[in-house]
Amino acid sequence: MNNLTSAFSLYEVLRILLPGFYTTIMLKHIPFISQYINSILSNHADRWIIFLIHSVIIGGLLYSMDVPRWFKRLYKTLPSNLIEENGDLVKPECESNRFFENEFFKFYYNMQADAKFKTEIQSGFFHLFMTMSFVSLLFTIIYCLHYLCINNSLDCEYLMLNALVFFICLVSAIIMYIQKLKYSWKRDYELFLAWLKSKSQ
Repeated sequence: MNNLTSAFSLYEVLRILLPGFYTTIMLKHIPFISQYINSILSNHADRWIIFLIHSVIIGGLLYSMDVPRWFKRLYKTLPSNLIEENGDLVKPECESNRFFENEFFKFYYNMQADAKFKTEIQSGFFHLFMTMSFVSLLFTIIYCLHYLCINNSLDCEYLMLNALVFFICLVSAIIMYIQKLKYSWKRDYELFLAWLKSKSQ
C-alpha cells in the first residue's frame, strides 16, 4: 500500500510541477515580463527558490482547473456518464444520478489498490497530457496575438516549440484515452454494477 501511495503521490506531483515549470519558463518569452523572469532564472540559489515557488503555484493553479473535466461529455465510458446514460440499470426511480455517482466513488475509493492502480496511472498521464496541451496552445495564441497586435518580429522557434508540444500532448492524450483509459473506466463501472447488485441482495 505504501508503494502504491508513493506512486500516486509521484504522479500527482508531476501533474503539478511539469506544467508549472513549462509555464514559468515559457513566460520569459513574453516581452513585457521577460525581464522579471530572466532575473528569476539567474544562478543565485535564492532566485531558483523563487522560480520553484512560482512553478508550484502556477502548476497548482493549472491542476485545480482540471482541464480534462471541461470535456467530460466526450468520455463515453466515464462512470458518471454511464450512470447517467444507463440510469435504469443502476438505480430505482426514487434515487438520483448524483446519489449513485457518490455510491460509485465510495465503491472506487474502497477498491483494492491493485484493482485501481492502472486506472489511476492512466488517468494521471491523461490529465498531464491534457493540461500540457492547454498550456502550450495558450502560449501559442498569446504569442501570435502579441506578434499581430504589438510586435512584428516573430520567433519561429518559440512558436514551433509550443505547436509541437501541443500536438504531441494532444495526440498522447487521445491515444491514452482510446487505447487504455476508456477500457479501465468501463471495467470499473462494470465492477461497480456487480458490487451494487450484491449490495442490494
